[in-house]
Amino acid sequence: MISDDVKKIAKDSADADLVLDIRTINWSFVYFPASWDTYRVLYNARLRLIDVKNGTVLVEGGCHYIPKKTPDSPSHAVLLANHAERLKQELHKAADYCIAEFKSKALKI
Repeated sequence: MISDDVKKIAKDSADADLVLDIRTINWSFVYFPASWDTYRVLYNARLRLIDVKNGTVLVEGGCHYIPKKTPDSPSHAVLLANHAERLKQELHKAADYCIAEFKSKALKI
């Protein structure tokens, strides 16, 4: 695993001015409470914009993707069918959600 330490990241990236460090903190899939065969994908990520010269964090933000139950929420079998095709789709939705969160809230663009 690549270091999570800001000073180490800055040192390892000495040829850059800035480092955009985005990490998946956790992801999982779990059933909805009281609906044991209906699942959702949970995703947590963190963004840091690091000033390499000073070894400091200029911007930091987090993202927590926790979808609500819908009529389209998959079962365990559907989530993992076809080489986990639906799971991959749900993870892409989570990533897109977090990118939008990072752009609007952390980076303000």
